[in-house]
Amino acid sequence: PGEVFDLYALYVLPTLFLMRINCLITGCCRGIFLFGSAFRAPVREAEMLFYAGMQAAFLYRGREKKEEKNRDTHRKPVGVGRRFPVLMLSYGIFRFLIEFFRESSFPGVLHLTHLWAVLIMIFGFAALFEINHGKAIHKSSRKGGHRK
Repeated sequence: PGEVFDLYALYVLPTLFLMRINCLITGCCRGIFLFGSAFRAPVREAEMLFYAGMQAAFLYRGREKKEEKNRDTHRKPVGVGRRFPVLMLSYGIFRFLIEFFRESSFPGVLHLTHLWAVLIMIFGFAALFEINHGKAIHKSSRKGGHRK
């Protein structure tokens, strides 16, 4: 499943980028007016930069891993399956912060999307935890046998 996470992250980012282009064209997902001026917060553009930056980082890191693997063929690849959980965690943090600058039909400081961002962070963290520590926990439970 780790390789699927890695591939999915690479394909979902351009899709999300194109969705934000659609937001620019249709005029939805606008930012709030900044400090009483006529200028809006560039939330759609910031999101597009986030997606492009994550894609560039993943592609660069993937190239580094490939070069590292070619140098040392006896080592296991490090970080397999972490791209999508890292994307979930970082996007959740990013979205939580940028949501303060987005127009919303909900009154108050926190929007419903803040809750969604927190859920994304929790799932991303849980997936990373499972990838980093789950294998060790599962192996140690098999070695110890049955405990009463």
